[in-house]
Amino acid sequence: MSVSTSSPYWPGFSKHTLFPDASTWTQVGVAIALALLIFVIDTFTMLDIAVAVMYVVVVLLSANFCGRRGILLWGLACAALTLTSFLCTHAFSATEGVLGRTFISILAIATTTLLAMRIRSATDALRRSEGYLADAQRLSRTGSFFFNAATDEYIWSDETYRIFEYDRSIKPTIELARARLHPDDLKAWNASIEERRTRRENVDMQYRLSFPGGRVKHIHSLAHPDSSPGGDLEYVGALMDITAAKQAEDELHEAHTALTHVTRVTALGELMASIAHEVNQPLAGIVTNGEACKRWLARDVPDLDEAQSAVQRMINDGRRASEIIRRLWALSRKDGLQIAPLNLNDIITEAIPLVRRELINSNVDLRMELSPALPLTMGDRIQLQQVIINLAVNAVQSMSKVKVRARTLCIRSERYNETGICVSVRDNGTGIDPDNLDRLFKAFFTTRDGGMGMGLSICRSIIEAHGGQMWARNNDDFGASFGSTLKPEMEAA
Repeated sequence: MSVSTSSPYWPGFSKHTLFPDASTWTQVGVAIALALLIFVIDTFTMLDIAVAVMYVVVVLLSANFCGRRGILLWGLACAALTLTSFLCTHAFSATEGVLGRTFISILAIATTTLLAMRIRSATDALRRSEGYLADAQRLSRTGSFFFNAATDEYIWSDETYRIFEYDRSIKPTIELARARLHPDDLKAWNASIEERRTRRENVDMQYRLSFPGGRVKHIHSLAHPDSSPGGDLEYVGALMDITAAKQAEDELHEAHTALTHVTRVTALGELMASIAHEVNQPLAGIVTNGEACKRWLARDVPDLDEAQSAVQRMINDGRRASEIIRRLWALSRKDGLQIAPLNLNDIITEAIPLVRRELINSNVDLRMELSPALPLTMGDRIQLQQVIINLAVNAVQSMSKVKVRARTLCIRSERYNETGICVSVRDNGTGIDPDNLDRLFKAFFTTRDGGMGMGLSICRSIIEAHGGQMWARNNDDFGASFGSTLKPEMEAA
């Protein structure tokens, strides 16, 4: 830790004395010359004043380049010069006036020395504290700032300068900070600054800084309001460089997405293998009996009894295959589900972080309108979260071509018909082609290039398995809304 202080090195002198620069040498020279001048005047003139009191100036000068012990040594030297001058001139003919002036001078020197030592201690402590704070800010990548909303005055700490990558000699201004803002975050940042001029409230926002070469920093800023003695609205805050955390979050999200894809593909493969294994045998029996039936009927004299038996076996195998499909469908709807009382607001809140990256990458603003008085419902937490995630991702994708207006996603929860619960996802994208409204929830139907057409079908299956219904409609202005209605806990149970 490199904390700049004036701790003594030898004997009581500061680092500047051991490694002096031109300014320090000048101060030392002035102090010595002044001390000698005062000694000469005090010793060789007959002024009836306490000339030695002027040594306090020498002591104060020493505080600029000495530590506490150095100041003490200078004070003792000045006191010694005062006594030497007294002994040289008035040792055997001292009057009360001379003794009084000498005593006052020594007392002034002693008092000034003590005060200078105390001031030096306080200065050193403050400098150490500032050094520790600067190191702590550097290690945590957290800068501090002050902002006067009335005068636009800005004050930055050293770490804030480093975060914005400006030279410490430049005076910070709003324009200077605005020049570093990422273009996509500039509008929100400007709006926040304007709100701060009239509203007294805490600030908690994240934005990005853009640098030459395409580098980007992610910043988390916090501030609280205060009032100056003049009544101006001021803000004191801190900002943290969270770029590393954002990069780690992005990497985690990518890994999570890849893992989710692999899991889905693996589960789909296992499901297909299971279905193939279960259904293959009755289907093979149907084919075999069908071919046998053709042979019985192709004889010169058709054997109707054998043909009828073959048809019956085909019917039995068909029913067996149907039963297998019904059992697998029932398994997908009921078995393995973790049914428990749930608050749909909690489901929505827990699902949002999983789509946060898509919202940010697509520059979509999220608005949540959650009713605080929702009844509980019975359901599987993971599957209901999957419905919210699928609908939100679909909404983001539907707004990808919107260029002329802000992209907004609204997730709402509310009661309907007094006891029911409705959750809807609303976008302001391109909307739904009226010709496709009746086919949206059918398996393998999609209007997106590369889409599988399974997302909405799966969502409907999950909601219906929970005793609810899915719906979709175009909005009156822009975009579309998708939603589901579920029963409260008592009815769902």
